[in-house]
Amino acid sequence: MPKIVRIIIVVFGAAFVFCIGRCFYMVACISCTSDPIKIYSYNGTVSQFGESLKAFADLNPNISYKFSRRDSSNLKDDGGRDLEVVVKNDTAQFTYGFVCDQEKHQTEVKLVSAFNKKYTMGGYGGKGRGMDKLLNYLDDYFLTPLKKQGTNLITE
Repeated sequence: MPKIVRIIIVVFGAAFVFCIGRCFYMVACISCTSDPIKIYSYNGTVSQFGESLKAFADLNPNISYKFSRRDSSNLKDDGGRDLEVVVKNDTAQFTYGFVCDQEKHQTEVKLVSAFNKKYTMGGYGGKGRGMDKLLNYLDDYFLTPLKKQGTNLITE
């Protein structure tokens, strides 16, 4: 067999193995979810939590949020949601990622990411440069005022 044919077979074989490995990685979702940074509990459903967030954001124009369905392929909506909260100040924008899982009338709210892209701070699972500052900012400008509004959010 000529040398060029062997090279072509090796290149295509390596590409095939890479594609299969990548597909396995995506299907197995090896890096989909990191450990939560903090876990909170909300006494109510995800919908009720969303209503509380809406009322809070309406009073605080520097706060915005977006819910998205956790598993859109699931025909039955189990209440699971991803939540992105953005807190802005005069100089920066802080983005926090949460996963909300509902069990009957109790919702577990897991903080999974915190970022400030302007200052390249943050990350997933509590790892990342400046994470302490990001968590303090979250507590001072989002969680504490949210609780003062009367939201049933409990820190675990």
